[in-house]
Amino acid sequence: MFAIKRGRVAVMVDGNTVDTLADEEISGEMALLDHGTRTASVVTLEETQLLSEWLRRADALYPGSSAR
Repeated sequence: MFAIKRGRVAVMVDGNTVDTLADEEISGEMALLDHGTRTASVVTLEETQLLSEWLRRADALYPGSSAR
């Protein structure tokens, strides 16, 4: 999971942008919850700062996950 402190990202599925997220929005990783396959990728559209605490908490909840 990511919390976007500053910046803008695109949520991509099969090479197509399906959403854009910006300051103070959150992008989750459903694969962490259902142990399934990732359904989307997130790429930065400009310089972006993410809050890493979300990543540490996700890893604590799901040890060995690919949340990094």
